[in-house]
Amino acid sequence: MTTSYVSTNSTFDHSTLDEIGLEGVRSMYDLPEIVALLLENSIKPTQSNYCQLEDDICPLCGHKGCFKIYHGDPDRQTYCCFSCDQRGDIFDFIVKMKLAKNPYDAANKLLRGELEGVTVITSPKPKMIMPETLELTSEQFARRQALYLAAWEYYVEPMFEDRSTPLQSLMDKRKLSQNILIEYDVGYSRGALWRYLIEHEFTLEEMYASGLVKESPQTPRDFFPKDVYIFPHYDETGAICRFTFKDPEKN
Repeated sequence: MTTSYVSTNSTFDHSTLDEIGLEGVRSMYDLPEIVALLLENSIKPTQSNYCQLEDDICPLCGHKGCFKIYHGDPDRQTYCCFSCDQRGDIFDFIVKMKLAKNPYDAANKLLRGELEGVTVITSPKPKMIMPETLELTSEQFARRQALYLAAWEYYVEPMFEDRSTPLQSLMDKRKLSQNILIEYDVGYSRGALWRYLIEHEFTLEEMYASGLVKESPQTPRDFFPKDVYIFPHYDETGAICRFTFKDPEKN
């Protein structure tokens, strides 16, 4: 990177950091804006609680389709690369870009205005409103997890077949190793997940409630289209909480 973002503005000093702490400084800035600014890139929004860079390339490892910026909660904005496993907050990113020595140094540079073009948030940003979810009983939760695990097994099976075309294609296109793809449980949709779930004794009501199968006048149909890559997502306990997909025909 050739552009310099360091200025000589000295409006703030260390006393501001001492007064509000790292958490207070973090809330004053927007991570997507800072990432885009430092990389001379732009942000592409999604319909989820994260956004991504317009070129969708990780600035830390160079892999494509694996770098996400989570910004649903303004007070807990983080970045994460699912390829090189680098993650952190605003301060960590500035350090990774070699513009600061540590989080405190990064915070002081922000407060002193040494990173040109960065906007100070003067009023709290609203949290992203996520769809309301129904509380599951422990029995319902266990059953939902069993269904999600069965779905994951169905999705991941094509990636483990001998001479797997989906696996090799993704390795070639994204420049990812087989170990990385296996580690992150990447799967592939062949369609007809609902038939597999019926064979494993899940009811239509359970499938519809899971969001993985949709009701239709003739026969049930999968939520995810055929011939796309499937990515499981996990909550803080390690349980699968949802799936997303990526169409290999689209960048």
